[in-house]
Amino acid sequence: MEKHLDPARSVIAKLGGPEVVRGITGKSLTRIYRWMYPASRGGTEGVIPHLDARKLLQFAQANGIELEPRDFFPVLTAKRFDEVWGEGGRRRDS
Repeated sequence: MEKHLDPARSVIAKLGGPEVVRGITGKSLTRIYRWMYPASRGGTEGVIPHLDARKLLQFAQANGIELEPRDFFPVLTAKRFDEVWGEGGRRRDS
């Protein structure tokens, strides 16, 4: 089984889990889990939609949870850069 993808996985964990995030955003649990799935499984590759991210940041601030805007962006490692961009800096999927 594939692991859940960051940054969605770590953001959701910081907030207390999918049930808590469901209460904050009003989204279904299915939708929240899709944020953590790869595209091959119908997911968003770890990306949380910006309107939901705003709600999560506001909730965190109001409840003293350490969460910052940068937590919503993946760290681009050299390996991941090569997977996405390839040689010459051209996206492989374009």
